Amino acid sequence: MPKEKDLIVLLEQFEDILEESLLEQNPSDIAIYAFNVAKTFNAFYTEHSVLNAESDEKKQLRLQLSKMASNVIASAMGLLGIKVPERM
Repeated sequence: MPKEKDLIVLLEQFEDILEESLLEQNPSDIAIYAFNVAKTFNAFYTEHSVLNAESDEKKQLRLQLSKMASNVIASAMGLLGIKVPERM
């Protein structure tokens, strides 16, 4: 559960990071944030099985977290002018 919580907390910071980056006119904040989301998601995915979760509720939560992380990374990279693959 700590990895899931770490990811949730980080994903909730997206709007604040965007606002700070805009105010400071510093796009590197967005790049660093996207990297941290990817790194945190990787740690989460390594430790927790998504499709073989212990219960259906955990499976749904982990699927949602995966989708949210994907959307945040794609949005951040899009703001930086970087295209990401649709599937990996």
